[in-house]
Amino acid sequence: MRLLVPFYLSYAVLATALSPDVPEQAEPPADTCPPKNITALLTNAASHTTCPLPTGPSASRKPGAPWTHTPLCSTTSGAQTYCLFSSTPFGTNGLSLIAAPETASSLAPVLTQIHHSSLPSPSSARNLTLEPATAVRDFPGRGKGLVATRPIRGGETFLLDHASLVVGAGFFEDVGDAERAAMLGEAVDRLVEPAAVRGLDRAGGGGDVVGDVVRTNSFRSKLDVGNVFVLFPLISRVNHACKPNAFIRHASHGLIAGVAAFRDIMPGEEITISYIPLQQPTPSRQALLRKNWNFTCTCPLCTSPPSTLSANDALRRKLQGVEADAISAIRARDLPAAMDNLRVLEAGFVAEGLWPLLQDIYQVLATVCWAMGKREDAVGYLQRKLDMRDGYGRLEVGDRGLELGEEIGRLERPGR
Repeated sequence: MRLLVPFYLSYAVLATALSPDVPEQAEPPADTCPPKNITALLTNAASHTTCPLPTGPSASRKPGAPWTHTPLCSTTSGAQTYCLFSSTPFGTNGLSLIAAPETASSLAPVLTQIHHSSLPSPSSARNLTLEPATAVRDFPGRGKGLVATRPIRGGETFLLDHASLVVGAGFFEDVGDAERAAMLGEAVDRLVEPAAVRGLDRAGGGGDVVGDVVRTNSFRSKLDVGNVFVLFPLISRVNHACKPNAFIRHASHGLIAGVAAFRDIMPGEEITISYIPLQQPTPSRQALLRKNWNFTCTCPLCTSPPSTLSANDALRRKLQGVEADAISAIRARDLPAAMDNLRVLEAGFVAEGLWPLLQDIYQVLATVCWAMGKREDAVGYLQRKLDMRDGYGRLEVGDRGLELGEEIGRLERPGR
């Protein structure tokens, strides 16, 4: 499930260059330690908080650091050394990191911050309900998946998961096969419940099991520490649909994520998310899914009557053309034409229910309006951007007034 999202549009890079995002900080205070068992992980237990981080000489080679095991480093000759660091108290299953030593050094204070944060809790996570809502079920021909065990409200964050593995993006190319498999195996063995990761293997246990799991079940993310693969064991159980009923909400640090409902979900209904960008027409979606996950999608959208599917694909191709026109207009500094195309794109995404994509639309609209001197309109689009980010992407509950001020500041001082 190597998701090709968080969602973005190609022209979002243009807006980001003018108004780059600043990572948001989680809030204190500390939490209490939950039980360490796989049942809690798979049933979405009421406590997903973190344990106190160990300190002292026995906790790490560096006193006060969050790592609980002696680092294990690669011996493969190359420009980059990769080491395995583990923190047993993190989340419900512990965390293993395979990355450069400087990455572990940068991530250590993040783990401490997470420990001292109130996230995740109903007061700090968006629309979070701690009542268990899902169960693992077998789906013939598709492996395991999650189904709802109670009614789930649209917008509700009904499932939380902590990262169990974080692997540097270059590790798979830079380290030899045998050593790579050994380090990945040790990384999983250091977790509280290794079966939570090993059980994701669909190939029957042969070869580099953990490597296959990481490559097909992780998020490719750019954290503050660099490009990494991040594996969430429970979220990895959620199957794909091209028009899903759920989506991912990420914490700003990238190590905690939630699953939230696009719409009301009834008991017994399968939980689905999209592994790929939502706006793709059918041929592009199917090609991506076959290339990256080796399956042909049979979700309700892909198996719609031919006339319905054809009309849907025609609309999505039209929107792709409008997107290209918007990018061209922005690059040519034809801002009125850019505005016209962006508004058409906004209306099309709303009509298709592609709500997560609107965040980027509104960022670009705000930037264009600001450049045209339409400051009030720009602020309005920034507010809509924050609405979309809060509704369809971010796990934390932030300070809206402060965040709006920061967004305006980035428009006033582009590139800073």
